[in-house]
Amino acid sequence: MNILANYIQLFFIGAALFASLTSTSLATPNTPPNDPATPIIVEMFTSKYCPACPSADRNFNQLLNENPNIIALACHVSYFNRGSRGDNLARPFCDARQNVYKLALNTGGIYTPMTIINGQTVITGIEKTDLDGAIQQTGNKRNNETYHPVGLSRNGQYLDISLPHIALPSAAGADIWLFEVENIPKGEGYTHYRNAVKNITKLLRWDGRKLNMAFPAEQKPGISYALIVQTYKDGIIAATQTR
Repeated sequence: MNILANYIQLFFIGAALFASLTSTSLATPNTPPNDPATPIIVEMFTSKYCPACPSADRNFNQLLNENPNIIALACHVSYFNRGSRGDNLARPFCDARQNVYKLALNTGGIYTPMTIINGQTVITGIEKTDLDGAIQQTGNKRNNETYHPVGLSRNGQYLDISLPHIALPSAAGADIWLFEVENIPKGEGYTHYRNAVKNITKLLRWDGRKLNMAFPAEQKPGISYALIVQTYKDGIIAATQTR
């Protein structure tokens, strides 16, 4: 039953992601790439049992230390798990999300480590210079774009979420995703990882109208949240995170 539930979850997450391929972009005045209003999102697909991943994991951790405004998400895939050998941080929805990126970005296949900047630029992340270069290029591109900040804050046992009114050119809209992140995973052999994604929830398909909402989220030590507004034509177009 658990296996069936995992595949059902994977199917719906993958279908929802792929459905957003035709959405479009939001807009605000230009702001510097390191401004908290214009965060850069770094997603790394990794695994404890991926032989090529340790250097990318270290670069990911260093990136977090260097720039707290970056939203860094480590999604551990499950396809390295074999028998009793399993990554405790692996989640089937990470496999699904990576497969959708494969289709949307023509990555040429599924592999780890795979690092994706703002839902558009694909690198391995093995070389720190490549990672820094991709982030700098994304920041420079943001200077020539317009952007709308979104709001995410803790309010007791809820997360308050605010989205500005935007006239989206496409009726397809954009997907709003909430990531639950374990900042320092527990357990022997896992404490050197950072920002492992524990859960992903699709809140809604957004039509661009101003929206305020509250989402139930129990306060847990060492857990933070990231909110991402995403299409797969224009990548991640707005994001924020709790501290």
